[in-house]
Amino acid sequence: METPLTLGEQTGLHGTRCAGSRGRTKPWSGAGPELRAAQRASQAAPILARLHRVLNAWKTSGTHLPASSMGQAIDYALGQWNLLGHADCGQHGAILFTIVQACRQRGINPFDYLKDVLTQIPHHTNKTVAQLTPENCLKNRQPHAARAA
Repeated sequence: METPLTLGEQTGLHGTRCAGSRGRTKPWSGAGPELRAAQRASQAAPILARLHRVLNAWKTSGTHLPASSMGQAIDYALGQWNLLGHADCGQHGAILFTIVQACRQRGINPFDYLKDVLTQIPHHTNKTVAQLTPENCLKNRQPHAARAA
């Protein structure tokens, strides 16, 4: 009778640890941004593939009940996989996080800002869309608030 594989063996993570960069220099540290981006992309693909295998193995192993927090997290991650596994997800996520942080730094509710801006974009041209940045929106709102007071 064949011994069943452990979860680590099923996913290819058996005996592996997260690799940090402590004590090592990156071979592309002196390279330009295009080369660094290509290096990161080439290294990210196998990590994402391994992560997907792990999530699927956890889902099918029955170790985590579907109603448990971990089971729900696994289902959510697998449901969002098309976004996570897409090549542009990092750049899109960085843009979104930058907008949210810019709103927070200016005391603007990010949800309200995005809701407002997304309804205004169709009425702007490429030349006027810069008026919709969090900083400019705040400047435009302050005179209205002063008039209302």
